[in-house]
Amino acid sequence: MHTIPRRSIALALGLLMGVANLANAQATFPDKPIRIILGFAPGAITDTVARAVGAQMSKNIGQPVVVENRAGAGGTLASEAVARAPADGYTLLLGEAGGMSINPLLMPNLSYNPERDFVPIAQVVNLPLVLVAHPGANIKKVGDLATYGAANKGLNYGTAGPGTIQHLSVELFKVASKLPFNHIPYRGGAPALNDLVGGQIPLLSVTVATVSPQVKAGQAIPVVLLGKSRSAAMPTVPTLVEAGFQNIEMGNPWQGFFAPANTPPAIINRLNAEIRKAVEAPEVRDRLTSAGAEVVVGSSEDFRVMLRAEKAAWTQAIQAGGVKPQ
Repeated sequence: MHTIPRRSIALALGLLMGVANLANAQATFPDKPIRIILGFAPGAITDTVARAVGAQMSKNIGQPVVVENRAGAGGTLASEAVARAPADGYTLLLGEAGGMSINPLLMPNLSYNPERDFVPIAQVVNLPLVLVAHPGANIKKVGDLATYGAANKGLNYGTAGPGTIQHLSVELFKVASKLPFNHIPYRGGAPALNDLVGGQIPLLSVTVATVSPQVKAGQAIPVVLLGKSRSAAMPTVPTLVEAGFQNIEMGNPWQGFFAPANTPPAIINRLNAEIRKAVEAPEVRDRLTSAGAEVVVGSSEDFRVMLRAEKAAWTQAIQAGGVKPQ
């Protein structure tokens, strides 16, 4: 009679126990606190999104959801931390287009690869971009840009820095319009906004969420939305398409949740359901909308498809803008 070696029996039992433990972990998920890591400081719109969604999730699942800010290096510190975390659904990244779509195209030495090291869970918001002008520049519509540019030897515009979404979006507009835009990069959005309000620069490419207070105060004039659809926060401001530029393939400044690669599909599906439930809560939706964000909810696969399209759009923008890898 053939005897099965004890070592084989032990290995088989260990495998069965491992499968059983994994199945039990998925069935009881979540049974401890969840961390949301983001690459921006408190007070930024990304922080607002994380805390609004996290607080509602905590109410719904009966577990703490802790928001952890790891600002620095353009958001890469947060991405690296989550990429190295256990693939168990308890450490999530609130990623955004800059860190997950653009940086990998411009930083070949990044320690993480979004497609290899992460699983998309759910997109939650888009953050529309707008080109705004200082009131003294007398630029109120797209047609005024050519007049100002001719009289002032170009159109100086500020952004939060080179290679940002704000920069690449205007460069796409520049290629399509042939307008004489000159990029003035800043080290962050705050000093750029301060200089626009102070009249040091005539134009600024910025998120609607960031500049809404200045627009309401009359310190900035919205000229055109740098995207495909209007913003509920600025409903009278036209888009580039409405201004006559039909062929601009513009990416979206989006934000969404990711888990480390190899997180079990059952946990991804549960997280997607809980995130969608949180975002669809009226108080969360109202808070995000009032901050200038546009709420987007969908499946993990919807998010994955969008990310592929974004990669193609931003690759084109980088080539159009002549932006070199860092």
